[in-house]
Amino acid sequence: MPDRCGWADLSPAMRRYHDAEWGRPVRGDARLFERITLEGAQAGLSWATILNKRAAYRAAFAGFRPERVAAFTARDERRLLADAGIVRNRAKIRSAIANARAYLDLKEEVGHVGGWLASFDDAAALSKELRSRGFTFVGPTIAESILQAIGALDGHVPGCAQSSRASRSRSPRTRVPARRAVPGRR
Repeated sequence: MPDRCGWADLSPAMRRYHDAEWGRPVRGDARLFERITLEGAQAGLSWATILNKRAAYRAAFAGFRPERVAAFTARDERRLLADAGIVRNRAKIRSAIANARAYLDLKEEVGHVGGWLASFDDAAALSKELRSRGFTFVGPTIAESILQAIGALDGHVPGCAQSSRASRSRSPRTRVPARRAVPGRR
C-alpha cells in the first residue's frame, strides 16, 4: 500500500525518520532541544538537507545538551561558522545558542518542557509564547513543525500508515497551562 503521507519516494533516511521518529513523543531535554534547533535550522531549506546534517549538528552542538550549548561563547560561534557539516548561517547559529538559554529558563519555570510544549495545539499561540520567552526562529510554521515532530500535533495525512500513532489531531483550540493563559490567533 503506498504511503499517502508522501514519504514513500524519499530516501531511506527520510523514510526511517518518518516511520520511527517524526510524530512520536519526545522525552529528554537533549532530544527536545534537538527538535527545536533543527526545526529552526530548517527555515528556508528542505528537511532532507537538515536531516542529512543531523550527525554533524549533534557533534557541533554538544549532543544538543542545552546546558552545554547555553555556555557557548563567541569562540564557539566562530567554530560553528567554520563547520561545513552544518548550515553556516550566523543568525541560525546565534538562535540555537540563545534558544538553549531560553530553554533552560523555561525548564526552570515549568519543569518538563515537553509537557509544556505538548499543552499547545495552536502553533501561532506557541510561537508567540516562545518568542515572549526569548526564543528565536520559532515563527508559527516552525512552531507547528516542532509540535508535529514531538507528536503533539498529527501532521500525517489521512491514509498514512503512521497517522494512527500520532497523539492527537490538529485543532484550532489553544490549550496552555492554567497558570499562564495566552490568547490564541487563528
